[in-house]
Amino acid sequence: MQESYYVANPAFDATVAWKTQRFGDILVNKNAIAEGKVSTEFVREDAVLVVVGTVEPERLYVTPTGNFNPQFDMDFQKSKFQLSLRRPSDPDFGPDFDAAVEKLKKLQTAIGRTNSHRYLVLHQGGDIIIRLSAPMFELRVRRVAPASNELGCLTP
Repeated sequence: MQESYYVANPAFDATVAWKTQRFGDILVNKNAIAEGKVSTEFVREDAVLVVVGTVEPERLYVTPTGNFNPQFDMDFQKSKFQLSLRRPSDPDFGPDFDAAVEKLKKLQTAIGRTNSHRYLVLHQGGDIIIRLSAPMFELRVRRVAPASNELGCLTP
């Protein structure tokens, strides 16, 4: 794949950069930085990444409860959608997955504040996996006005 957002593409490295934001670091499109679209507040252009892999069904947490497990006394509000990718068996995409893993390891190392880099690229048994997650909930920063019908009555 020749698109610059395809992680295995040799041109990928030149298209992304880490940007410190108010709530942490995000990977952004370098063109967005050059064009002034990336600020220190909420306006940003997140990097788009494409990796071809095989989803591990035993680590697929995309139900309405995500990875929430009351056994670990976790707040439901902190739940995430999560899935893990492993190397595909396809002979065309397998080597690309390996190349993508190496690039993602470098990105992970570049932003890590400790020597423990176990967030994105992980070793699981004899396999290397890519773990992807996203918060299920987002803090609402401004109040949403309640809906009303044409008579001015509040609707549920």
